[in-house]
Amino acid sequence: MYKKFTYEQLFEVKTGFIKNLQNLYLKNKYNYLKEFLKDSTKYGDCVYFFEGNGPVFKIEKNGEGYILCDEKEKIQISMDKDEINNFHSQLKSQKKVNKLIKENKTISQTLFEEFKQGKYKTIKDKPYLVYDIETIGNINDLKNMKFMIAYTVISNQDHLKSVKYRLVDRKSITKFVDFMLSFDGWIVGYNSIYFDNPVSIYNTDYGDEKINDLNEKSIDLFLFIRRLTGKRIGLNAVSKSLLSIGKTLESGLEGEQYLKEYIKSGDQNAYNKVKLYCKNDVKMTLGVLLYFLKHNKIFIDNKEFNYDINDLINLSNNTKKEETNNGFFDI
Repeated sequence: MYKKFTYEQLFEVKTGFIKNLQNLYLKNKYNYLKEFLKDSTKYGDCVYFFEGNGPVFKIEKNGEGYILCDEKEKIQISMDKDEINNFHSQLKSQKKVNKLIKENKTISQTLFEEFKQGKYKTIKDKPYLVYDIETIGNINDLKNMKFMIAYTVISNQDHLKSVKYRLVDRKSITKFVDFMLSFDGWIVGYNSIYFDNPVSIYNTDYGDEKINDLNEKSIDLFLFIRRLTGKRIGLNAVSKSLLSIGKTLESGLEGEQYLKEYIKSGDQNAYNKVKLYCKNDVKMTLGVLLYFLKHNKIFIDNKEFNYDINDLINLSNNTKKEETNNGFFDI
């Protein structure tokens, strides 16, 4: 998944793109951009640059211009001949480059600032609640998974000074589920229809009909991406690509180990790591949602996928049964 920038946007948004490109051609013993681009595509119109086992940059000749793709930042930009000439001139001045890097805001900073200012507070005139849970148990046996904690954020609350994330502990699960069921708005998560929602319900005295009630008002961003693009993409990959924000732990399994440590020994440090992990997952989910609400397209494998708000709701809210393979997919 990529962000597709115009030449102008490259200088309006704070990213690592310019610095990564500079480091690339300087590392390859070039002082200037144009000579590097020309020599890189001397023997082929498309070339990849690697660090270790992974690609970090792709350069593709496009007529008299170039398509540059930063694999670290997940940014693709197409520049014609004149834009390349202008870019080349600007990169000669390190002072200009440093000023651009310092003054601009990142995509995530802009999205969360706009959210705090009151934008994207509703979806089809309804507020929304974003949440994520942490559990212990066998992922293939949802009925017996133990809910441990959750974090949540509600869109129509006051977030002016900072976005308000709230912790839900184990003893509050029934109260929290009751709140979600009565909430007059959308319930947003990532893989929530087939994991967070049923596990939360199963940790109360309620039955499957309540899962259906919760699913009917849910927006599951994992399902949205899967049905829009045909690809199963985890939250970490999506958030890193669109927001440059990643998870604080390697996986949910690592979080489960910390929870077991906490249960066994009362290790508060282990518990705090899981709290941070869960809260950050909610931040990533909210950020991805804000990105989707602001933009009406995403890019994967050089293909553009367009959608509108109705697509966002319908593709993420359809509760028809389908193969999910939860046990082998860590979001």
